[in-house]
Amino acid sequence: ALAYEYTDEDTNEDMLRFDILRKGNYAEGPNPVVDHSFNIEYEGINYSDGAAFNIKYLDGQFYYVIAHYTKPYVASVDYATGNMTYTEGNSYLTEVYDQNYNKVANVDVPLDYSGAMPDMHGFGIMANNDLSLGYYSGDGKINVVITHYDYIVSTDSYLYSFDVYDAEGNLIKNICDEV
Repeated sequence: ALAYEYTDEDTNEDMLRFDILRKGNYAEGPNPVVDHSFNIEYEGINYSDGAAFNIKYLDGQFYYVIAHYTKPYVASVDYATGNMTYTEGNSYLTEVYDQNYNKVANVDVPLDYSGAMPDMHGFGIMANNDLSLGYYSGDGKINVVITHYDYIVSTDSYLYSFDVYDAEGNLIKNICDEV
């Protein structure tokens, strides 16, 4: 896969593009050919952890994972005071596609605004089992592990929680809280 940043000519938004390459055939020549492209807004990956794009190989099939916020995490910054305004109504979206580029999972986790700042999220923190086929549920279906980060002002540190979601975005298991 190739990844690069570009500016969308229609919206003037900075974007990230992830190209999936395959071998060229006889008519296309010997060089790799772009088989499919995934595009996300660049600001959607700020304040998330883990890679925005992942390729996983499970049970003989490739899966492509795109993880990002649906809106920019920070709406504005007052550089004189350092105060940030956070985008309201935001969520962390993890989309999973099969090797034929069909969406097979859509996990949309709303942000919790109850702390000093909204919780932050990430995908890909649990190593090999962050995307699995039934590892946590036991049913052979897609499981997605999302990491939640809660900022603690008094210690300038974070508490981490790990939750497992099914392909429809339903919480199916809590691995641990506030570690």
